[in-house]
Amino acid sequence: MNQARKRLRRWQRFLLISCITLWVTALVVSHIPPERLAEGPVGDKWLHFIGFFVLASSFDWTLFAYRHPRPRRIALVASVMALYAAFDEITQPMFNRYGDIMDWYADMVGMIAAVIVWEVFLITHAKIQARRSSTAKQNVHQRP
Repeated sequence: MNQARKRLRRWQRFLLISCITLWVTALVVSHIPPERLAEGPVGDKWLHFIGFFVLASSFDWTLFAYRHPRPRRIALVASVMALYAAFDEITQPMFNRYGDIMDWYADMVGMIAAVIVWEVFLITHAKIQARRSSTAKQNVHQRP
């Protein structure tokens, strides 16, 4: 296996392990009884937004690293995140917490924001790379 392939495999494993670790951590933290949690400097909905932005980002990047095409990546992130958020809210009452549809909405807004940010970044990055590549090819052909 060549060096580039080894680097890609290491990068894929790192992202997959990070993604799984984030998801397990989020599941555990979101089910800790409220009396055991300290009050934070931001509101509950912001925590949901930020948490799902991070989870969706890690999931999107992991799928990207494994070369899933954009439409599949977006569909997987949106559907899995929506189901996970619903599962999270439905199971919280079993742990002396309460499920809230507004929390689910905040989760979805965080997920949508992450998908937009990273997919726009990836599209922009691909266009810049293509432009650089075509400029480099033109420069090679113009040399005496």
